Amino acid sequence: MPVFVKIVKNNNAESAAYGKHYGKVVSSQTMTYRELIKHMSEHITAMNAACTQDTPQPSTLNH
Repeated sequence: MPVFVKIVKNNNAESAAYGKHYGKVVSSQTMTYRELIKHMSEHITAMNAACTQDTPQPSTLNH
């Protein structure tokens, strides 16, 4: 999944950063929790696809 960064100029005259530019991440798609875990397992060596088998969904977690 690519990461897009949009260059934005701060136009808030009351800000100390007025007139300065900064990067803002732009979303290109939305993933479900399970899709995110699968994506991470494909790119992070400490994780593997096995951890996606019985991963509880956020709505089933007790807080």
